Amino acid sequence: MIRLTEESTKPVVAAINGVCMGGGLELALGCHYRVAAPRRQVALPEVKIGLIPGAGGTQRLPRVLGVETALNMIVSGEPVPSDVLAGLPGQKLFDKVIEGDVVAGAIAFAKSVADKRPLPLRARAEGVTSECRCVLPVRAQHRQGDGEELSGAAQVRGCCAGLGDQEDRRRPGL
Repeated sequence: MIRLTEESTKPVVAAINGVCMGGGLELALGCHYRVAAPRRQVALPEVKIGLIPGAGGTQRLPRVLGVETALNMIVSGEPVPSDVLAGLPGQKLFDKVIEGDVVAGAIAFAKSVADKRPLPLRARAEGVTSECRCVLPVRAQHRQGDGEELSGAAQVRGCCAGLGDQEDRRRPGL
């Protein structure tokens, strides 16, 4: 269903007016556009029950929020308010935060983007960085020399430092 939504030739707008977690967030990430009411909780909480998000959230979320914010959300499973995420520089998770009637606001937004082409393709990376190419376990056991815990994103940056082309791989240093 997410793939069909993403590949639709007509723009699909997700209107988030409540809790948007797990599969609901992954479905919203497959939409071309997303609007949300302020203070709505957004998360991929599957990690709290020992699962990894399985419907593309781990690939789509970093592309709309950046690796650091997305990775920290994925490994913690903690909900983040929509207005906090919307206030981050460079975020593309929410196209608009709507005060008041979210459905009416979403319909007005949909009308404003109905003729825009090409449609945003959020699942496809543009200029994939070495950070996005890295696949590694992120565990709390990775610590700096003084015992301070590194964030998930800092661990990725540390392991990917100096990683260039796909063929230029080295063993993670952590």
